[in-house]
Amino acid sequence: MKTNPTPASDTLHRLLFHALLEIRSQGHEARNKLVFHLADLFHDIVLEMEKAAKGESTYEDILLLLQRQAREKGCEKWLNHEVDRLANGVSSIAPSAADDLSSDPLRLSGSGS
Repeated sequence: MKTNPTPASDTLHRLLFHALLEIRSQGHEARNKLVFHLADLFHDIVLEMEKAAKGESTYEDILLLLQRQAREKGCEKWLNHEVDRLANGVSSIAPSAADDLSSDPLRLSGSGS
């Protein structure tokens, strides 16, 4: 019995999905809130991107979904900050910014609790 090969784009989306699930699990085990919450926020988005790549959705729809999920998960402040950085032409995180996130994982929620 012959099976149809999986397109490379599907394989890549699924690999990223599974990698983010693993990262989320490791973040939970290590009690690293930053790692856990970011992986939790993005793992489903990868599957939505797969739909967009197939023309079943749009990236604008996915960004709206990401914003809604960030609000629900308490990551809205982080997401808004990163979207603003990208809109202003900053495409990479400076080491000092990454250090700030690592030292203050509660910055994700913006609540400080």
